[in-house]
Amino acid sequence: MSSMSNQPLPGEYPHYSQRYIELVPEEQIVGALVHNKHEIEELLLQIPDDKWDFRYAPEKWTLKEVVIHILDTERIMAYRALRMSRHDSTPLAGFEQDDYTPFVHAEKRSPMSLREEWNALRDSSIHVFMYLEPADLAFTGTAAGYPFSVRALGYFIAGHARYHARIIRERYLI
Repeated sequence: MSSMSNQPLPGEYPHYSQRYIELVPEEQIVGALVHNKHEIEELLLQIPDDKWDFRYAPEKWTLKEVVIHILDTERIMAYRALRMSRHDSTPLAGFEQDDYTPFVHAEKRSPMSLREEWNALRDSSIHVFMYLEPADLAFTGTAAGYPFSVRALGYFIAGHARYHARIIRERYLI
């Protein structure tokens, strides 16, 4: 397991990522991902059955759609981190989160299936970062036209989940 992975610095990620990265106080990315896995797992277990299809406003996502968005984003960011950690400098495409929502079929998903996917996906993401060397974590590639270091992608993953966990607590579980 790599001993390096202190917080990424500005310049290792686009400005819009700051709001996610600043939510991760842990110094080691693997530790942050493990800790965050348990935080989100606990939150998902606390959601009452009658809240999963709830929208806090007509144009907003259901709680299931929010969880699927967290999963989709993590999967994409972990893929980017995998490519870049192998020192692949091929520019990677962006994605538009709102274009994905009509095709997630949230209404067909059970809360248990979402919790199981969360645990499996996060375990997979942890393994992407677990054995990286400092040079791998520092490698910077391009995604959606912006520079990202592998380290920043790891912090983005954890921070993005924390960001949406806060929204779930504040707007869905009221």
